[in-house]
Amino acid sequence: MRHLIFAAVLLVLRAAPAYAWIQVTPAAVGSGPYYLDQPGETYVLTGDVLTPGTAFVFSAQNCTLDLGGHTVTFGGDTTKYRYGVAITPNYARWPLSDITRWTASAGAVVTNGNIVQGAGHADSCAAIIATSHDITVSGVSILISGNDTWAMKISESYNLSIYGNVISDSTRVVTNRYQGRAAIDLDATHDGQVEVHDNVIHACRQWGIRIHRRDPSTKWFHIYDNRIYPWTVNTNGYGIGIHGDRMEAYGNTISAYRGRGIHIEKCDSVLVHDNNITVQEEPVWPEYGRTSAHGIKLEHCSNTEVWNNTVLSLGRARFENAIGDGAALSFHVDANSNNYVHDNVFAAREVVSDPLYNPQDWGGMFATPVECLYAHDPSGLRLENNTFISNDLFLVISLWFGNNNADSTDASDVFWKNNTFEMDSTVAPTGRPKIFFTNSSFYNLTFTDCRFGSMVDFHDYSLGWPWSYCSWKTAYNGSIQVVDHSGLPVAGATVAAFDSAGNQMASNTTGPTGAAPFLLDDYAMAVKGYPTITQNVEHNPYTFRVSVPGGGDTTAVGVVDRAGFLIRVVAGATGSDPPPSPGPDFGFVFAAVGHCPISGAGNVPPEAGIRWNLNLPVDSTVVYAGMVTVTGSLSGPVAGHVSLQAGNRVVVFQPDRPYRASETVTARLSGLVRSTDFGYLDGNGDGTAQGDDGDANVITFTVAGDSASPGR
Repeated sequence: MRHLIFAAVLLVLRAAPAYAWIQVTPAAVGSGPYYLDQPGETYVLTGDVLTPGTAFVFSAQNCTLDLGGHTVTFGGDTTKYRYGVAITPNYARWPLSDITRWTASAGAVVTNGNIVQGAGHADSCAAIIATSHDITVSGVSILISGNDTWAMKISESYNLSIYGNVISDSTRVVTNRYQGRAAIDLDATHDGQVEVHDNVIHACRQWGIRIHRRDPSTKWFHIYDNRIYPWTVNTNGYGIGIHGDRMEAYGNTISAYRGRGIHIEKCDSVLVHDNNITVQEEPVWPEYGRTSAHGIKLEHCSNTEVWNNTVLSLGRARFENAIGDGAALSFHVDANSNNYVHDNVFAAREVVSDPLYNPQDWGGMFATPVECLYAHDPSGLRLENNTFISNDLFLVISLWFGNNNADSTDASDVFWKNNTFEMDSTVAPTGRPKIFFTNSSFYNLTFTDCRFGSMVDFHDYSLGWPWSYCSWKTAYNGSIQVVDHSGLPVAGATVAAFDSAGNQMASNTTGPTGAAPFLLDDYAMAVKGYPTITQNVEHNPYTFRVSVPGGGDTTAVGVVDRAGFLIRVVAGATGSDPPPSPGPDFGFVFAAVGHCPISGAGNVPPEAGIRWNLNLPVDSTVVYAGMVTVTGSLSGPVAGHVSLQAGNRVVVFQPDRPYRASETVTARLSGLVRSTDFGYLDGNGDGTAQGDDGDANVITFTVAGDSASPGR
């Protein structure tokens, strides 16, 4: 009896799992479809499945399909509209399929296994297709290969959790790019929680993750920590497509062999941040002769914030007539859209692989960190604190600002502030101009408080056709501080700023600290007509006229070419007035602490270089040949090369030819030279620096008299 009881217990224990889940054998699935029709049950697959058509159909609520680590191969024949897993509504949604039962199937879970499209490679199939809600797909590996096929196509849904899946796409054809195909395609999604994260998508053929949602939108959707590797077979595909309000995309990596990055279109209140994107594209349809590899594109969106992304877009052509432009940031924004792009790195690199490519030929490809298609006035678009890097162009404006006509419209509302423009130091520059306009007409495009690295000069432009009138300028915020003879601030003083042509540009009154804030133009460019008429206005140096309450006017000269400029003026100063004490708020005075040759020295070798030893590092962007002038009493102006040494604390002038024997040489280091903390040179040693050439540091010496140097 004991043995019989024990055996009975064993039977009960072994039979217990039958009440916890339903085992699904390959034989039970047969040629499919297999219907999961028991509400609330978990179905566990016990082996690999191979079906000629659809494999599994959810036809009950709250069911789970656990693939048990096995492989489901669907669509073994060539019939269209066959699916690995179908999650149905309560009506015939896909009438051309082989599904015969239609039951609402909310609460579906698909997990833990592989879904592979079969050898038939049929068109218009999907590994997972759904029209339902409250769906979870996790830990599933998907391989698709048929034309116009999705990995996941989920429509009219909400409350979705899609994570930890790996998708590989071997599709060769996407027939209609306007209908589109995505590896994870969430279409007409309703309000509710949606989380798409930690998925890996290999070789997506048009879109990686595309989400379209309907209004109203109160819940936030999140797309994060996905890795996407686009290899598109038609144009206008992106790694991530955001087409709806209140979505956040962050922590994603998009690295394209051929394709684009993130598309933000027809939506409001979107957040895109901390993504890493590298893209390149080539035309693969006859529809386009050239394409642009957009890293991030803003199109008809509003109240969108883009920050802390790193984007590299490559201009590349592998074939003749296959032109792929690089555009790290592209925007087409409407009036009053109020989008904010800040603290990103947008880089564009021209990679020359076409032997027929000519970098001076505008018919060839180009690369640019920023491409403006439209900015309808007033757009409210702000671009702040970004770093723009390129070895080619830095800004392309390829269609109209404002309304789509040839009237010049104000572009100042596209607000550029505190951005940095740098040459790409990893590859050779193409030598092209830095700005390119075509089909453009605008005025007053202003770059405020922006920094321009070596070899980046926005005087350097080129124009396409047709175009009407374009104008742009650089401007900087700073202060004029008025102090008295003791260095104490003077409040209530009136300061007027006049540019180099004598035009009054602004005026203000000093506050309690003696400072008056100013926003002043550095230079302004305007081009119009054909052939081109160019106007270049250089506003520097400025003259500042100070009127102090109770009398005593003062005039000072300064240069405005850097954000945060500070020009100090001594109220009522005359040539006999003592200089103010610098005081602790003046910081370190930027000055020369030694020279070679020694000032006033004689018998200096005719080939001697000149060195200025400075107490602070020099801002290398403002040191060029014009900052050093050397004149010989016999030979006149002396040509030479200027360089920086010893951590930019030494300015060196080396003459191209020897000085003449016995002549006196006068060398001037301009007072416009700045330190890296933007202080100007105090060349005359009075403890102040006005930022003009009156503060030049001057040395003289005599050349050895026995030199046999020929004259010039």
